Amino acid sequence: MAGGFGTGLNLTTGRDVLRDAELDAAMIRIRALCAARPDDDFFNASLRLIRSLGQLDAAPARQAPAAK
Repeated sequence: MAGGFGTGLNLTTGRDVLRDAELDAAMIRIRALCAARPDDDFFNASLRLIRSLGQLDAAPARQAPAAK
């Protein structure tokens, strides 16, 4: 999550995506996620961690088109 990724998500979502977790602890978990799925990349491992913390939905919510 190398600081900047988490900060960018914080600014984009308007919430603390790591829920005040220590950055070092988050990096350890991301490393473990990458080890468990070696074909995956850092970005997706980071998102899986953030989703597991309950800070992001698994898929973006879609709004129905406005009725005319």
